[in-house]
Amino acid sequence: MPSKGAAATMVPMTTRIRSVTRAHPTLVFFCLAFATSWTLMTPAMVAGLDSLAAIPFFLGVWAPAAAAAIVLRVTGGSIRAWLRDIMRWRVPARYYLFALGFPVVLAALASAEFALAGESLEFGLVGERAASFLPLLLFCFLVNGGPEEPAWRGFALPRLQKRYSPVRATALLGTVWGFWHLPLLLVEENVDHDLAAVAFAAMLVWTLAGFIAYAFTYTYLWNRTRSALLCMLLHASYNTAIGVIILRPADELVGDAYVAISLALTGTLWL
Repeated sequence: MPSKGAAATMVPMTTRIRSVTRAHPTLVFFCLAFATSWTLMTPAMVAGLDSLAAIPFFLGVWAPAAAAAIVLRVTGGSIRAWLRDIMRWRVPARYYLFALGFPVVLAALASAEFALAGESLEFGLVGERAASFLPLLLFCFLVNGGPEEPAWRGFALPRLQKRYSPVRATALLGTVWGFWHLPLLLVEENVDHDLAAVAFAAMLVWTLAGFIAYAFTYTYLWNRTRSALLCMLLHASYNTAIGVIILRPADELVGDAYVAISLALTGTLWL
């Protein structure tokens, strides 16, 4: 049992934590999301995703949503209202079309540019990839990417837009969101395979620029639907389309080929 002195110390500490969280909820959310996610994802950076380290790694994808819920709880916000935004599905059909279709168009354009740059495509993969589209979309929606959106767009974006313009809020969130993905980038073998240190550093910067560009499409969708569910669908569609539409085996998208497709995707998106 703690002494009276220890108990007296704990109470002010708890009060200070609540005070800081209420004064800076978005900043506290970012810190908590990074701390929990990176703690869970770091073992996979050492052991790889083909080990048991993959379990905490994928749990880390849910950590930002948990961080958002904690901040809401501490600040007295409405978790019910937050969940209502997550589950909002009654939006015009054109936004479902955007969430599902825009990533497919982007991946198709990038794939064409990839081929024009002299890289080969394997059209024999079409049947296999088409059959995998819906299962992969569901997997990405529930596990790989989709679970991030109740936090980034459902929690952080509206709070940032209360303080900044949509463009500034999106650029700031896109930068934070990109840095949050650093452990994910470091466990992907195709990112650094056959790349010199300078080229690897340049690719990380380019990848960060890509996250900022992607963030604008999420802001567009959120500001018109107020639905984190649609943002989850957009995120899942991006991950699925890039994996399915670009007709090249994943183990061949390394080195120069990885650089070429990254340039095509991010460059097209910025344009």
